[in-house]
Amino acid sequence: VDGGILVQDNDNIFSEKIETVTVFKPSQEQEKALLFAQRVVKYVKSNAIVFGRGGQTYGIGAGQMSRVDSTRIAARKAAEGGFDLNGACAASDAFFPFRDGIDVIAEQGIKAIIHPGGSMRDQEVFDAADEHGIAMVLTGVRHFRHWFNAYIDLIEWKIKAVWMFLSIQTAFIILLLEVWRFIGKM
Repeated sequence: VDGGILVQDNDNIFSEKIETVTVFKPSQEQEKALLFAQRVVKYVKSNAIVFGRGGQTYGIGAGQMSRVDSTRIAARKAAEGGFDLNGACAASDAFFPFRDGIDVIAEQGIKAIIHPGGSMRDQEVFDAADEHGIAMVLTGVRHFRHWFNAYIDLIEWKIKAVWMFLSIQTAFIILLLEVWRFIGKM
């Protein structure tokens, strides 16, 4: 918005509540893997895709203009790491605007996807997952990480570090004053 301001809350929400939107339901193992991948994808620069299984990340695609490009990068990184994506899970920080992202994910052998949903074409995306035999769950929570978020995180970390340093320094000064006072009484 020209001349406008964008205001955004901190992204500190993890949705443990998921809604299955496909014929295929995730197994308990897949559900755990999906929730883990969702936690990872929160910290990846948008547009983010994470592939993984069993509490392990296999491939990450980040920072692309296209979710499909991020998906291809995640697949390439998994292949470079020697990971077999057949049966693995995928997480996206945002909804899939078109079915093409699902088609590319399916080519990798992924069998479960977690994302927030919310696209005008959600039903098209759900249908694509069904066509490929992929379980898909929605969280309703969109993660959004760009350079500004990372910058704010860095500033918050520095403020906490300075506060901790000042607290330690203050405690040391108080200790010195108490020692000085004790010595003065001798």
